[in-house]
Amino acid sequence: MKDRAKTLRNDNSFGEYYDEHHPARAIAERINVPVVEEILHAMGAATNGVKNEFVHRLGFGFPVVDDLREEGVFDVRPLSRSAKKEFIETKAALIHKQHPLLRSLRRQCIRDGNWKEIADQLQIEVEKGWLQGPYTVHDLPVDHFIPIRRFIVVQGEKHRGCDNGRATNKVTRVHTPISLLGIDNAIATAASMIEHGVEHLSQAVLDQSDAYKSLIADSTQQRYAVVVALNATTQELECYLSNVLCFGTESAVLDYNCLSRFVTAAARRIMGIPAAGYFDDFHMLARADDIEGMAEDFQFFFSNII
Repeated sequence: MKDRAKTLRNDNSFGEYYDEHHPARAIAERINVPVVEEILHAMGAATNGVKNEFVHRLGFGFPVVDDLREEGVFDVRPLSRSAKKEFIETKAALIHKQHPLLRSLRRQCIRDGNWKEIADQLQIEVEKGWLQGPYTVHDLPVDHFIPIRRFIVVQGEKHRGCDNGRATNKVTRVHTPISLLGIDNAIATAASMIEHGVEHLSQAVLDQSDAYKSLIADSTQQRYAVVVALNATTQELECYLSNVLCFGTESAVLDYNCLSRFVTAAARRIMGIPAAGYFDDFHMLARADDIEGMAEDFQFFFSNII
């Protein structure tokens, strides 16, 4: 599998569909389309509509708002209303209240502090092609938009940039909420392995810290999740269009966990690695002597897809 992934890595990518200077090109070029297609075919998903939709979204963007369904991945939860009516009403309200809303966001950004840290973080994301900007409110290249405020969450020594996607989430309806494997699955897996003679079990956890940033956002929906932050010098709001999914939106959680479900299913079926996804982490069990090599194999496998 490793050799095949290396062979296919340079065979094709979605990067060729983007202009040389398009900010999403570098992101798309990392996607190993032939490997994804071969894996889907091997898993029997190449003929039921999953293949084309999944591969298309990997290259051209996952949805940010509206009615979201991933029926081939998660169970459907019937909702009494779709997003359409609320989407239109909420969007109109935000357009009507755009300037008061932005003034409120500016006051919140001032209270948050961390202006310089946030500015440095946003500049790095621009250099990586994740964001486009900065723009002022007046020169942003969209007529109307939904702003989401960037702030910092401190997790021990880690400072993580998050986006308050509350307004964006109001115009999103997830009809297939994610269902993650819990501790009972880990216990059942361990029990089964012990029953089959595997001793001295150990666990590996791989944290994909930039998980949501590895997936392209649908460019036609960028206006519904425009990142805003305070300029540390002028103390005026700056705006950024996001080329990738934003950490803080419901759609990002659903979209990435579809990828996670695909990757772990492929690892189990093709490589025999008992892997499970939990948000942006991957967990796996194996004999203590084997766990390090297995984790390395899984990381290589994952990195040759995204």
